Amino acid sequence: MTRCGGSPFYINCTLRQAVNQRLTAVPNEKTVDELLAHELTHGLIWRDWSGQLQKYFEQLNSHLIAKRVLFHAAQAGDAIIEPEVIAAEVKRPVDEVQRVLRQLAFADMIDTTGGYILRNVKDPILREFIRVQYRLDVAGEPLTQVLRALQADLARWKGKYADAVGELVEARIAALLHRFDGRRVPGRLFHTAGEVELPKFAVVYDTVVKGAGDRQRQADVLGSLWDAGGERMWVAEIKHWGRRVDAGVAAEFLDLCRALGQETKVPQERMTKWLVNHVLSEAEGAGGFTEGAIEAMREAAVFYSGAAEINELLRAFGLNRLLPETTAGGAERQG
Repeated sequence: MTRCGGSPFYINCTLRQAVNQRLTAVPNEKTVDELLAHELTHGLIWRDWSGQLQKYFEQLNSHLIAKRVLFHAAQAGDAIIEPEVIAAEVKRPVDEVQRVLRQLAFADMIDTTGGYILRNVKDPILREFIRVQYRLDVAGEPLTQVLRALQADLARWKGKYADAVGELVEARIAALLHRFDGRRVPGRLFHTAGEVELPKFAVVYDTVVKGAGDRQRQADVLGSLWDAGGERMWVAEIKHWGRRVDAGVAAEFLDLCRALGQETKVPQERMTKWLVNHVLSEAEGAGGFTEGAIEAMREAAVFYSGAAEINELLRAFGLNRLLPETTAGGAERQG
């Protein structure tokens, strides 16, 4: 699960690879690493992302330079992507590289913070795929060499990507906000009455907010737009826990929104608050929220959603990598 970022699509591809190799069991992490390495280099995951990248590059109308910029950007790891460094490597003007990076960010191939700071995508599988393509297409390394190196890298994922599933969920929510287009959807997706307008945001990003006692708090995903009344904002808090969100977590989220409002000068009445808990168990009810949390969120007009609601939104916006859901019996199902 952690190796595949919790994604049903990636898990399914890895299991298919096991079937293709006529394995009757997947006994340990080493076997998973080997299967995933094959998938990233020449399996279903490779074919799927290769097709999507080809489409993105064609839409950007600058296939070669966009491909080179993306592959070089992937080498930044968790550090901030520096357009000047990439421009020197690909031997193109800095403003052209910056334009391509902005286009790649719009296509969700890289992440942005505040619209200016660029980082690699949070999806751990996509990050590894892009690195693999860099080594094959740019560095010109042999497939067998890349495969062996990737297997060694995957073996070190256990500590590095212990929270990979949570990062994957954040990436899905950010992709959703990028695709909001002004349409109205049933309020049940946010556990509210009537319909909810999904506004087209000018910028989608994450940030850090200073709370009480100089405590730093992460605001997971934000979307901002401006109208005649000034700035409007959506603030999404994303949890991926093995337990339900309680009233204390809801209160902390409201504190975060107040601190964010003070920093951004956005009034609370112009801030849509949305709390997401990826854990969904019908036996526990309400998408992983306690009764106390639900009462506190209703009083504060906070939207909340579980995996089932998020999956419905993902489908509506054409995002086919859905979040895993669990039923009352505890079995996982795909959206």
